[in-house]
Amino acid sequence: LYLMGSARVVLMHGTKVANNTARNKGGGVYAKGAVSIVCEPGSAIDSNRAWQDGAGMTLEDSAQAVLRNCSVSHNIASGTAGGGILASENSTVELVACKLAGNQAGKEGGAVALQADSDKCRTGGLSFCRPSVRIRGGSVHNNSASVQGGALYAGPGAYAVVAGSILQANKARNGGGVHLRGNGRSAHAAELTVERDTMLAGNAAENAGAINVYGDDQGVSKCVVRVSDSVIAGNTASQGGGGIVANARYS
Repeated sequence: LYLMGSARVVLMHGTKVANNTARNKGGGVYAKGAVSIVCEPGSAIDSNRAWQDGAGMTLEDSAQAVLRNCSVSHNIASGTAGGGILASENSTVELVACKLAGNQAGKEGGAVALQADSDKCRTGGLSFCRPSVRIRGGSVHNNSASVQGGALYAGPGAYAVVAGSILQANKARNGGGVHLRGNGRSAHAAELTVERDTMLAGNAAENAGAINVYGDDQGVSKCVVRVSDSVIAGNTASQGGGGIVANARYS
């Protein structure tokens, strides 16, 4: 499914997008521009592949997606980011009571990756790029990334909220659960909010089993992490920081 342009809405009710392949991005769904996608309960984006990024779904520019009680599972991004979903530039994605399981990324964001480092963003000094994700009441488990963010990767300027959800048994070299990366050149801080009975459990990494907060430049990188009313337990790191590692200018 390829969508480009403005003001287009796709309703997927009980629809399965499966076993598709793209040589670049968006093995299952690719959306670019002022496009809106709504996936209704019972829909599934499963077992798709992209040789680069966003195997299940790729959102670029200012695309928006809302998935309710859907499955995004067993998708593989062989190249870099977003085994399940990639949201870049000013794209937004909301996941409500969804299951994200068994997705894989070649580098970052096994289940979800937020990126604001395209040529367009760099040209603008990253000042207007702010991709975001909201995960509410969902399960994100058994996803993996070769380098960082087994479940979720949030790059410079990105905004992520995880509420009332379970992030479990995800793995990566850095940030088995979540990897938050800040950069001083961005006009926005990379922000992560974990709240309302969210549980990060059984995630594994070399560094930072649950959450890794990393700055490209420790002196000026912008990272904000808020954790409240949640549980971080049973995560492991073979080198350091079974729970949380902060290696940036953060608050």
